[in-house]
Amino acid sequence: MKNDKITKANDKIGIFISIAATIIITVLLAILSANFGGFATSNAPQTIAERMTIPVMIHIATIVPAVTLGGYILWGKKGDRLHKMLGKIWCVLMLITATATIWIGAPGSGIAGSGFSFLHIFTIVTFTSIPYAVWCIRRGDVEGHYRAMQGLFIGSLIAGGFAFLPGRILHILAFG
Repeated sequence: MKNDKITKANDKIGIFISIAATIIITVLLAILSANFGGFATSNAPQTIAERMTIPVMIHIATIVPAVTLGGYILWGKKGDRLHKMLGKIWCVLMLITATATIWIGAPGSGIAGSGFSFLHIFTIVTFTSIPYAVWCIRRGDVEGHYRAMQGLFIGSLIAGGFAFLPGRILHILAFG
């Protein structure tokens, strides 16, 4: 009984540390990205119509339902057929949105002129977290599956928060 309480306390501490580390790292990467390119360059398209490219539209069209669906799945009943079906849909949405981000960026800007900002790290996180979570659940590691999915969902919320920074497309669409 005592070991169960210690394990649950350690799990809560681990989740808190993961969330705090994700927030801190994301803020630092966003600051680096803003200072060294990645959000925009002087060559970047200036009008919203020029900035609304096909990859951006795909990204927005998949991430919006993924955030809503992800919240429902994360806090809903686990392990039943509905959870599994919605989880597969969520994973597909997240993989599509991550793939679309590969083509979002201005050549000559970003890290070493690659066009990729520090926020593109979430693309890599998505491509690694989903297979890891599937691997965990298939071998019976429910806790590992939950942590991977929870971390990816929280990371997507944090990254999404940066989409509303002044000058970004969603900020312009939401606030003019």
